[in-house]
This record gives sequence, C-alpha cells and structure tokens, in this order.
Amino acid sequence: MQLNLFQWDIIVVGNGYQALARLDFDQARKFFSQVLAVIPDHPVAGRGQREMQFWEQVLNSLADLAGDTALVYLWEHISAFSFNVDENHAALHRALLRRLVSMFPFGNEGGRWFHPPDFCLGSLYLQLGEYAVAEQYLRLVLAHSPDVGILHRFLGDALWQQEKHDAAHVAYVTALLLAPDTINAQTILSQPLAALIAEHGPGMAPLEGYFSGLLALVELPCDPGNIEARAYELLRQSEIARVQGQHQEMVAARRGLKTLAPEILAMYLEWLAK
Repeated sequence: MQLNLFQWDIIVVGNGYQALARLDFDQARKFFSQVLAVIPDHPVAGRGQREMQFWEQVLNSLADLAGDTALVYLWEHISAFSFNVDENHAALHRALLRRLVSMFPFGNEGGRWFHPPDFCLGSLYLQLGEYAVAEQYLRLVLAHSPDVGILHRFLGDALWQQEKHDAAHVAYVTALLLAPDTINAQTILSQPLAALIAEHGPGMAPLEGYFSGLLALVELPCDPGNIEARAYELLRQSEIARVQGQHQEMVAARRGLKTLAPEILAMYLEWLAK
C-alpha cells in the first residue's frame, strides 16, 4: 500500500509540474492540491504549490504593466528565481523565457531593444538554445550598442554553438578587450581560449592568443577603455603597418606602445624575433 501511494504521489506531482511548465496554473493547483490533501507535508508538492502561486502572481501582475516596464519586471523575477538543475525547472524556465520573448515588440524594434547590463532578445534566444536567431538579434543590438562587452560575449557563444569558431573567437576577443572583468574563463566555450584566460588573465589573453597563433587581431568597434586594450590596438596598428610596408606608421605605433606598456612591446619584439 505504501509503494502504491509513493508511486501515485510521484505521478501526480509530475503532472503538476508539467502543467506549471505550460503556465497552466489552474491545472497545476489541482494536481499539487490532490497530493497535499493526502500528504500535507509532502515536500515536492508543497514546493510546487508555492512556485505555482508565485508565478501566477507574477504573471497576473503584468496586466497592470506595459512596454519596457513589463519586460524588465518579468526578466528580473526570472533572473532572481532559484531554478533547480532538473527537468521540471528547466521546462518552467523555458516556458517563462518564451512568455517573455512573446512580449517583445515585433521585428527589428524588439531586436534592437536593450536593457543594461545584459537583457535583450538575443540573450533570451541564446538561453533557449536557438543560436542562429540569437546571433541575428545580438548583431542587431550590437549595431546600436557596440561598446557593451557582454553582448559580444553572448555573440561568441551563439557563434561557437553553430561551429563558427573563427567568428566566435573574434567576438570573444572583442568582449575581453571591452569588458575583461565580465568574462569568466570557466564559462568560455572555446577551451583553448579558456586556458589562455585562466593562465594569463582576461586582459592579456587576446595578446597571448595572437602571439600563440590561436587568435587573429581584432579591430575594436569603439575606443578601448583600459591599458591592455589600448596596447592591443597599438600592436594591431603596428602589425598592419609592418605587413603593408608602412615604416613611419609602424614606428609611430611601436613608440606609442613603448610609452603605454613597454613590457608588452618587449613581448611583441621577442615574438617578431622568433
């Protein structure tokens, strides 16, 4: 008899979470209540009931909000919620993200919308695993906000998941140069680049990546805001001038690099001498 009861509560609680993942709160309430009526202290059914009530209240509150306010309100609640690493919460998370996506303005207007530091339509599609769509919208928002390093990071992830590895490295390098403090080596999908970040730090990884042959030199979409990124830009200018035989431009770039970061110039000259 206990085994049957155990099997019964698992099935009904599972049905409750399936309903919750559909955002069908009435059905979820019905299933969780069935279990709690028999086992009042059932931990999973109790948690499901509380989560159902929480999200029902959150989504009902959207009726009093509009436009940007509604988008940010739902996003902040999704971001702050402690989703477990299990299929029940993964399905709920996906459903909430899709609900949020459906609230965006249609077309390019929605694609360009951005709420700092990291909320946009492209980042939602990235979390949903729709990488080509994520790339499309991330490029759209970056055309208007090119100096936001974390968006370049997101673009790198979307490209890497599509096996566009060279393009992903360009996006990752841009992110590292614009916002090195926001990039965690443990979360970078490119393992060779992650190893460089772990060994040399996010600020030096683009330079070390170029010297090692892993990364190409990237032209930044805006003026760099830190010494390592400015040194990187001077090195890029020096390399372009060297390859094109523009001696005066090359000397000027190296002189600037010597003034700004003589240790990086020394690394560069050592690399050239190999």
